[in-house]
Amino acid sequence: MQPENAVRHAAGGETEPLLGGARGRAGTEQRQPPPSPAPIEDHPGSYHRADSATSETNPGGRGTVNLLSAIMFVTTGSAGFFLLPHTRILEDILCHDYYGIAEAPIDELLCKVDPVQSQLTAIVGLKEGLEALVSLFAALPWGIAADRIGRRPVFALTLAGLILNSVWVTAVFWFHPILPVRLMLFGSASPLLGGGGAVLIGVLFSMVTDVTTEADRSLCFLRVHVASMCGFLLSPTLSSLMMERTGTPWYNILVGCGLLCLGASAIFFVPETLHQSKEPPSPTSPADSVTIDAQNPPEEDDDKPLAAGGRLLQHVLSQARQRLADSLAILRARSLILLLLVCLAYMPVLNSTVSLMTPFMSRRYGITIARTGYVQTAYGVMQIVQSLVVLPWIMRRIAVVPREEEVGSRDRHNNNTNNTAGGDVAAIASPCKHQRTYTSSSSWLPSFRSNPHRDLVLAKLSFLLLLLGSVTLALAPTLAIFILGLALLALGTGYASLTRSLMALYVPDPAHTSRLFSVTGMVETLGGVYASPLLSALFALGMRLGGGWIGLPWLGVAGFMALCIALLMAIRLPGDEGSGGHEDDETGGGGGGEQHGRRSGESLL
Repeated sequence: MQPENAVRHAAGGETEPLLGGARGRAGTEQRQPPPSPAPIEDHPGSYHRADSATSETNPGGRGTVNLLSAIMFVTTGSAGFFLLPHTRILEDILCHDYYGIAEAPIDELLCKVDPVQSQLTAIVGLKEGLEALVSLFAALPWGIAADRIGRRPVFALTLAGLILNSVWVTAVFWFHPILPVRLMLFGSASPLLGGGGAVLIGVLFSMVTDVTTEADRSLCFLRVHVASMCGFLLSPTLSSLMMERTGTPWYNILVGCGLLCLGASAIFFVPETLHQSKEPPSPTSPADSVTIDAQNPPEEDDDKPLAAGGRLLQHVLSQARQRLADSLAILRARSLILLLLVCLAYMPVLNSTVSLMTPFMSRRYGITIARTGYVQTAYGVMQIVQSLVVLPWIMRRIAVVPREEEVGSRDRHNNNTNNTAGGDVAAIASPCKHQRTYTSSSSWLPSFRSNPHRDLVLAKLSFLLLLLGSVTLALAPTLAIFILGLALLALGTGYASLTRSLMALYVPDPAHTSRLFSVTGMVETLGGVYASPLLSALFALGMRLGGGWIGLPWLGVAGFMALCIALLMAIRLPGDEGSGGHEDDETGGGGGGEQHGRRSGESLL
């Protein structure tokens, strides 16, 4: 369903917005360091000084971030109040149709037969695939609209689209059998209003970017992310308790709609952030020029509203085509294309834990849909612990020890360092700031020569854990072992962040980085087009085959994770490209690859 999918993506969203123009302009302004005698790259030990110089937080910006965090907590909290009730009501409708009973209640456990469950997953999977397809075409124009008319109205319209989708699906359920249940598929058109979940996340992080400095941005992104995760974490348990106490799922839907309406109305208490940039965007790039043209359409047709509206639509579509072309133009590195294929291939693991897990657990282990909410909450707790405790702990303690020639190259740019090979070796051996930066006290953990190498290994390990977890879920004979498989999945939660960290190495320009992540969002949306229908088809096939084959969809997920590992094995980092190649050759020169490698690795902490 679109509401729970959109807020689920928001809960697991990355700390990079999907709106290329917005992120590029704001990011470029905020990334400018304060004046210094030499560039930042020339001072390997100067990162903390740059941060401290830009860490003056705007009190209004802090309040905006806190309010956005509260809005996302409420919005993502609505997910559990839609997912479980909608699944249960749809199952009950299909069950009554299967048994040919019009009014009399049917025990939920009698609805776990294969024909009912096959129809259930097929309808849900088809709807989610259609929503992803519509979002793929609607996201970019609405993202451009957020640059022109403002973040706040587009954010509210996106939530309005989610509300209309929920109301439509609920109305189809309520008026069944007058309305055929498959009319709920028309709710897939809801992303036409607001753009769907991709725009929701993009606008959210663009607003955070507009009001924060680079030094504070990672912490603010983390704050919004944690608020979103907490909302999605608590709602399944509360929804399960409410369904068990009231005995009906309809009240849950009312609560979910109320939470979405609250989030949509609260956004108008957030000040508009679009024009809070300190400097106007420079029309030096084609994308920025198109943006300025769209923001200042010709005035010759002001007396003709229809003509003006047509010209405005023409400008928006022209800007969308231009931005898409500019975004695709950065895809020159072979390894970057492989990483985009990884983003396309890992979408089934996300869809499997959102829409498939509830009917799968209910069918295989004979539990009510209401009780599956407790398992979803447990999985959410595991994800939070892994994201906020386990992964940062590992990354802080993994030793990153550069090769002697790499340290020497950096030291020769530092006026306070000797230009001798002995000084280069001493930079590793002596207890100085270089050692504090690149070494660790946890000698039992492996060491790497750079942050990018560390991130690549951790990404492979994450997908390996996802593979093992998927196989465990497919073969789990009991619910306890199924939860163990979810724990393995949770340990691999950092796959998306690590993949984006690696992608940033190939695009050192901040404006180009924002375009890259816009393309990444489109690729992930494209992955959603095939993921849900494919998993639903595998689930139906597994039930027809019977026995242990019911876990076939999770075996399919494991296959995609194996594909991701194979793609990562073919990745060559910028410093490793070619014979005797340098990072400058791949990232655009000036040591940008090393700088971005360090920054992208630290952003995960």
